[in-house]
Amino acid sequence: MGASVDTNGDIWFDNVRVPKENRAQADPEDDVKSVLANIAIGRLTSAAFPLGVMKRAYEVIKEYVDHREIAGKPMKEHGVIVHELGQIASDILNAEGYLYYVADRMDHPDVYGFPWEMKNIAIVSACQNTVSNLGWSVANRALDLMGSHGYSKEGKIEKLLRDMKITQIVVGGQMLRLTELARYYFGTETI
Repeated sequence: MGASVDTNGDIWFDNVRVPKENRAQADPEDDVKSVLANIAIGRLTSAAFPLGVMKRAYEVIKEYVDHREIAGKPMKEHGVIVHELGQIASDILNAEGYLYYVADRMDHPDVYGFPWEMKNIAIVSACQNTVSNLGWSVANRALDLMGSHGYSKEGKIEKLLRDMKITQIVVGGQMLRLTELARYYFGTETI
C-alpha cells in the first residue's frame, strides 16, 4: 500500500555480549529507561504524523466541497454533507487536543513522571492509537464524500488514506499498544 522501500525482518541476538565501553548507559537500569523513553517519545512523535495527514485531508476536502456543485449549489450546503464535514472537523480537533495534552504531560516529568514509566508508555500508546484511528476516519470520510474522484490519484485522498494506515501500524502496531494499555491499567501479563 505504500512503504515499499521499508523492509522489516527478525533480528536475533543469541549469546551476544556488549562490552561496557559500548553500552548506551553506564548502569543497566539506565539502559532500560533509555529504551523505554525512546519508545514513549517515538510513539508520541508518531502520533503527530496522522495529525498532519488529517490537516492535509481537510485542505483537500474543503477545496472539493467548496467547488463541487450538486443541484445548483456547493456540495457543502447539503444536509448530510454538512454532518460529515462537521465530523471531520470534530475528529481533527479531538486528535489535536489529545496529542497536545499528552505532549504537555511528557514535557512536565516533574508533575506527570518520566517517559520511561509504564503509565506514560500507556498514555502515549493510547494517544498514538486514538490519533491514528481518528485520522483514518477523517481520510476515509473525505474519500467517501469525494467518491471515485477521492479514490483516484488526482483526488489526492487515496495517498493520504495509505499514509494514514502506516500511522496505525508504525512503532509496534495497535495490538501491541493495546496490550501495553491492558498491562498498565489491568495488570495483565498476557503477551
